[in-house]
Amino acid sequence: MRLQWKNVGESITIQCRSSEADMDAAGLTKGLNKDTEIAFKYKNSPKITIAPPFRNRLQLGSEFPNMDFLLSNLTSADTGPYWCEYQKIDSKSPTGLKNVAGTGSVLLVVTDNTVQTGKSVTPGDCEQPNNSLVVTSVVISAAVLLGLILVIVAFIKVDVHMT
Repeated sequence: MRLQWKNVGESITIQCRSSEADMDAAGLTKGLNKDTEIAFKYKNSPKITIAPPFRNRLQLGSEFPNMDFLLSNLTSADTGPYWCEYQKIDSKSPTGLKNVAGTGSVLLVVTDNTVQTGKSVTPGDCEQPNNSLVVTSVVISAAVLLGLILVIVAFIKVDVHMT
């Protein structure tokens, strides 16, 4: 699975490929448990089934079994893992189908990098590095090191005077 960063309003193409020959159906699902079916297509059917929230934003750009799904006008709600899955009719399986993971699955992160209405962005307005944390860490480390050196020197002086 590859990680893809996109901004709100952009598009992504998810290229699904089958690792096995003679698949009978292909689908694109979303979610950690693959619980949201986005699109589904049977091999010999010209029709593709697309879930309602994606109907106006998802297009199929190639032929079965090499499926290129173009998802446009991305929103932050589109963030999540997208899985390419294939199915083959299998009489030996209890369900009658054999599920095969395809290649091309994507972890999509959609960010909103827009400026609020009425606001402007100038160079330097963005996040500045927090150097005070680094300086504080260095000062504390130096103080601890100095304290350890003083304790060691005191032990050496006490040990020398006792002998």
